[in-house]
Amino acid sequence: MKLIYTFSLLLLTNMMWAQSTCMPDETFADTLGVFPPPFDSLTEDAMGGIDKVACVDKDYEFTFTIAVGDSLDIPGFGAFPIDSIVLSPDTAIGGLPAGLTFECGTPDCIFRQGDLSCVAITGVPSSTNALGDYPLTITGTFFSGAISLAQTLPGDLFPGSYVLRVAASNDPACTASSVELVRYNDKIEATIAPNPVMSYAKLRINAPRSGTYQYRLYNMLGAEIINVPMRLQAGMNEQDLDLSFLSDGLYIYSVNDGKTQVTKRVMIRKRP
Repeated sequence: MKLIYTFSLLLLTNMMWAQSTCMPDETFADTLGVFPPPFDSLTEDAMGGIDKVACVDKDYEFTFTIAVGDSLDIPGFGAFPIDSIVLSPDTAIGGLPAGLTFECGTPDCIFRQGDLSCVAITGVPSSTNALGDYPLTITGTFFSGAISLAQTLPGDLFPGSYVLRVAASNDPACTASSVELVRYNDKIEATIAPNPVMSYAKLRINAPRSGTYQYRLYNMLGAEIINVPMRLQAGMNEQDLDLSFLSDGLYIYSVNDGKTQVTKRVMIRKRP
C-alpha cells in the first residue's frame, strides 16, 4: 500500500512539473545553441537578446530555447562532440533582478543530444529593484564522454549581451495597448516561401509605405551574409531569392526601412 502511495505521489509531482514547464520554439529543431542568441551590437539588426521588458509588480516570462546538436564548432579546435549540456538548477542564469527566477524544461536541467527544450525566466519583478538594465549570463557545461567544457553566454564563442530591462509599471513599455496599436499600424510583413528552402524561394513583403527597404540575412552566429537595398511600393511586393549557396541550417532575415523592422527565421534544407 505504501509503495502504491509513493508511486502515485511521484506521478502527481511529475504531472505538476510537466504542466509548469516552458515551451521551446520548434523552429530550432535540428540546430545547436541557445535561442535567442546574445545581442551583438555589430549586427544589431539580427535577432538576439532579450526583447521583453520586465515590469515591476507584473507577471513576467521570457523563454530561451535550448537545442542540442551533435557537436560544437570551436575556432582553432574543430568540432567538439556533444553528449549533453548541463545547467545548474540554481545558478545557471546570473544577474536576475529580485523577484525573478528560472526553470528548466527538464527536471534536472540536463539537455541531451537531440533534445529541443527550454529555460524560462519567470516571476514578478520586485519594487525593490532599481529601474534600468540588468546584464544576464547563462552558464552551462558541454559534455563529451568524460570530457567537459564550461561555457558562458555571452562569451568568447557567443559574443554580445543579454540585457533585461526593468521598468516601472506605468512605463509606456508596460502599456501593451498603446504599444501594440503603434506596431500594428506601422508594421512590415515579410515571408519567405517555401520554408524550409531547398535552393530558390520568394520573399514577399507587405510594405506600410513606399520607399527604400533593407533586406539582410544572418547565420545563427550573427554573421551578416546578405545586405541588399530594395525599392518597394506600399502594399505587397515580391522578390526572387537564390539561396542555393547556403549550407543547411537555420538563418535569420530582417526587412527594415529605418523606422520599423520585421525579423524572422528561415530554414535551408537541401534534402527533402
